[in-house]
Amino acid sequence: MAKAPKLTRVTRLDAIPLEKAHYTDEGYLVDNPVVTSCGIFEYHNPDGSVRKELRLQEHVFDEKSLATYKGKPVIITHDAGRVTKDNVAENSIGIVEAI
Repeated sequence: MAKAPKLTRVTRLDAIPLEKAHYTDEGYLVDNPVVTSCGIFEYHNPDGSVRKELRLQEHVFDEKSLATYKGKPVIITHDAGRVTKDNVAENSIGIVEAI
């Protein structure tokens, strides 16, 4: 019997353009971006290699999967490095309200 693969935690940093964004009179950023899609995605590993991951329609559009976006911070840039609970206040410009 084959040995089961070891599962590891994976962090993905993705960026998307805000092409139709606008600010309200109160200064809030409003946009309706596409935050993910189906297909094969390439991620760069710390060692320089590339990992490919398949995102199937039934996973991307699953209600439980979509619900995980709600309340996540929106960051203009990752120039500050990794955003954590300790530095999100100074790097965040808002949160994901609904998917």
